[in-house]
Amino acid sequence: MKKIVKLLSPLTLLLLLFVGCEDDDPDLQVVPLQEDSFELIVPTITNINLNFALPDNPAFTLSWNDVASSGATYTVEASVEETFASPISLGTTQNRTFTMTVAEFNPVVIGAGAEAFSPFVLHMRVSNGSETTATVSYSVSAYTETPPEISGPDTGTEFVLSSFDPAAIALTMQFNDPDFGEGDVVSVDYTLEFTLPDTNFETVFTSATTNERSLALTHGEINTIALSLGLTPEQAANVEVRLRAVIESESGMLERFSETIMISLTPYDATYPFRDLFIVGNAIDLNGNGEVDNGDWNNDLNNPPLVRDPANANRYLYKGPFSGGSGEGFKLLEIKGAWQPQWGLSNEILASSEDLGFEPGTLSVPANDYYEIELDIVNATFTATPYDVSGATTYATIGIIGSATPGGWDADTDMTQAAFNPHLWFINDIALIDGEVKFRADNDWAVNWGGGVEFSSLGDTGNDNIPVSAETYDVWFNDLDGSYILIPNLND
Repeated sequence: MKKIVKLLSPLTLLLLLFVGCEDDDPDLQVVPLQEDSFELIVPTITNINLNFALPDNPAFTLSWNDVASSGATYTVEASVEETFASPISLGTTQNRTFTMTVAEFNPVVIGAGAEAFSPFVLHMRVSNGSETTATVSYSVSAYTETPPEISGPDTGTEFVLSSFDPAAIALTMQFNDPDFGEGDVVSVDYTLEFTLPDTNFETVFTSATTNERSLALTHGEINTIALSLGLTPEQAANVEVRLRAVIESESGMLERFSETIMISLTPYDATYPFRDLFIVGNAIDLNGNGEVDNGDWNNDLNNPPLVRDPANANRYLYKGPFSGGSGEGFKLLEIKGAWQPQWGLSNEILASSEDLGFEPGTLSVPANDYYEIELDIVNATFTATPYDVSGATTYATIGIIGSATPGGWDADTDMTQAAFNPHLWFINDIALIDGEVKFRADNDWAVNWGGGVEFSSLGDTGNDNIPVSAETYDVWFNDLDGSYILIPNLND
């Protein structure tokens, strides 16, 4: 008779082992596994704080039991809803454990709708193809990976900077940070970086920093940046701009950059922080042909400047002959050769195209005569008053003389009489050195004018010499009252 030995299954042995332990320790509770058991091993920690500084560290590890299945392929799923109406597949495995790194899990959480650095509930479960486990819920804080975005101004926008009011806002940059919502739980520092095109931001000049989603920059602030980049005053040039977003935390610094936009900047010379105004229009015979015609609307016809009040840089004057009447007028340009910005009338008030957003109407005088025009660009006033020239002398020559001039105090440098105004004189592109100048008639000291004020004066305020700094200038002089203006050629 054969003796039959029946081998016990591993499960039976395990049960016997538990029974044996229970006999020895009456306090030990035995929970036998069911043959169809498929369940998650509930993790002890369900709060996950994803650390951007440790991208290769495990974000979480799920483990489960599956007594009945052997060689199954498991799918790990996540869901925003407990019902798993729209499950997110995290991956598959034939093991009974599943791990994702911080770098792998973070985009899943953000993609599910989480706001950066804010707790976000995500449910997880495991499927073996025919069954799913119960769910486990995690509270996850993810970090942002999406770069910020500049939403305005548009690339290609042109900005002409003005010394008229350096503290005035020149542009406002608007930006978005898609991974953040209302009530951010972390502070993000935003800074604009400016650089020259095609330099890959190797050399940058930055704006102030803000925690808001916009940043307003003044004419003076942008002008400083533009000059630091090497831009030439009064010349438009392209500049690349991007947004730098920085988050400082215990984990370190998280730095992100937006896409680049290109804008055009026209800076002014900070050493000459003045706004000049030049006349254009058919109320003046600018082309000197003896007629008032549309050719006088040329914006690059050696247009004469108004004289600026040294005591009030917003007040300007000009004396000379005008043609008045219907259809004849003039405007004032800030840059010769450019139509914008321009000044004129809007609803009978002096206005700039920069403020209006469109071109103003023309200025005019009542009749054909000499007028003194005066305007204040802050108070938005314009007046035209008849000016009596019946006793005025018409000089054969007017010259500039002094230690700053090519001839020193020994010889005049003759000026040119304007074809449209016998009392207006000019000389362009004269190179002056540090020193002083005066104006005189007929190469003689019998009639001479000074002023003692650098750059511009409304009239002869005495015989003091006029101080000059080394530069190339356009110089204009009016012998009706001795007013002058020296405009540095900042493009040279």
